[in-house]
Amino acid sequence: ADVVVDVAAMRAYFSSGEFEGKFSEYDGRGVPTKDAEGLPISKSGTKKLQKMAAAFVRRSVNGPSWKDQAVPDAAPPSDRPSLPPEFWSSESRQQALQAAGPP
Repeated sequence: ADVVVDVAAMRAYFSSGEFEGKFSEYDGRGVPTKDAEGLPISKSGTKKLQKMAAAFVRRSVNGPSWKDQAVPDAAPPSDRPSLPPEFWSSESRQQALQAAGPP
């Protein structure tokens, strides 16, 4: 099935945030074709922008990927026992590291 691209949303994406003020012209799909000074974007730059546009379309169709999700706090849950404070003393830590051996 063909995906209908919202040109206004694509253009807004490439006109805000990290892209704000970097482009002056856009193609019919909303992908930039000229930089802020009016110069054509290089072939490699165009390829990168097209990949970003494809990712934008995927996110708008499928929702955010796991890469876009916020990383949860690394603190252990309260229902798990934590290590006693004395474990972290220098001597105990050294004994545990020696017992574990090299990584």
